[in-house]
Formats: sequence, C-alpha cells, structure tokens
Amino acid sequence: MIRWPGWARNQPRQALVSRMNVMPLSTRWPDTSGIGACLVADGKKAGFKATNLWLDRNPETLFFMGWTNFGDQLLDPLKIRRTRRCRDTLQDQYPHTIDRHFYRFQVAE
Repeated sequence: MIRWPGWARNQPRQALVSRMNVMPLSTRWPDTSGIGACLVADGKKAGFKATNLWLDRNPETLFFMGWTNFGDQLLDPLKIRRTRRCRDTLQDQYPHTIDRHFYRFQVAE
C-alpha cells in the first residue's frame, strides 16, 4: 500500500505511475527519459542524470536537468526559481531531502 503525502491528493490522475512518482528520492535506475534520480514534492519533480548509472553504487556526481510535473511535462525554471539560484530553490523546495542526499553543489560548465 502506498501512503501518499497530503499535497498529492489534488494532483491529476495518472494512467501510468512508476517509482519516479512514488519515492521522494528514487535511485539510479533511469526511466525512458534518462533521469536516474528524482526529488518529488508539491506537484513537481526535480530530475537528475548521471554517468555510469548501472554500477553497483550510487554515482558521485548528479547533474540537475530541470523540473517536470507528474505528467513529465517540463516546467518553466524561471517561474519556479525566479531570481534565485537553482541550488537555493532546490533546498527550499526539498528541505528534508537535499541535505540528506547531497553534500555539495557546483555549477557545471
């Protein structure tokens, strides 16, 4: 049985639900989009990619790819973060998850 958080009650019904919709932080097994880790909260998913996802351990580096809704439609990052940095926005939106799973952020070239 899945116990959904309160914010999930008013979300649209989904024809197909995967672990990416259920887990607050799903792990290194990518779905068809190539996203290997996903933070889920308040109707948004923050997707991350990494190299060597099929190893026996979690990758040291994840690349933030952007936000989607539960239908995997891209959301406008400027509407979500406004003038804030992505790092600050992610920490605000996922306060219980970010510090538990990430210890450093840096901008990739």
